[in-house]
Amino acid sequence: MKWIGFLLILSGCIGIGYSYVNEYRGRIETLSNIRNMMHYIQEMITLEKLPLSEAIARTAQRMEGSYKTFLEEVARQLDLFSPEELVTIWQTQGRQMKKVLGGKDLEEFLHCMDQSGFASAASQGAVIRQYESELSKRVTALTREREEKCKLYRSLGILSGIFICVLLF
Repeated sequence: MKWIGFLLILSGCIGIGYSYVNEYRGRIETLSNIRNMMHYIQEMITLEKLPLSEAIARTAQRMEGSYKTFLEEVARQLDLFSPEELVTIWQTQGRQMKKVLGGKDLEEFLHCMDQSGFASAASQGAVIRQYESELSKRVTALTREREEKCKLYRSLGILSGIFICVLLF
């Protein structure tokens, strides 16, 4: 029975380590998807000269899952209300992205449209481009650290499982 308990504790701790690895990789993927989403919106505004609500609606067609739902709802709300309400609409609908984003990433996402100067297409594109570049830097840094962090999480999972087993048995 001791050996069964030993194996269960060890496998549980290893599983926790691997879940942190998956969480880290998921964060990188999520930030990359948001960066792509913002890039599409910025492209539609600056290159195709579309109004903000239409640019968001067209971007929603390129996205899937939570991103698509979020963008469709923002575009619908922008059509109903004035574009000056963008910050409020973005933050209200963005709170539903808690499933995808967490902590600091969610807060930055909610406040990325807080910038003033949304009167012209050029200023809208500049604000979105700035947030996109911040996301690119963060994704690059996380990707660079990925191998080290994942190795650390796996090792800590294994070592903590062994440590707990030694303490208990």
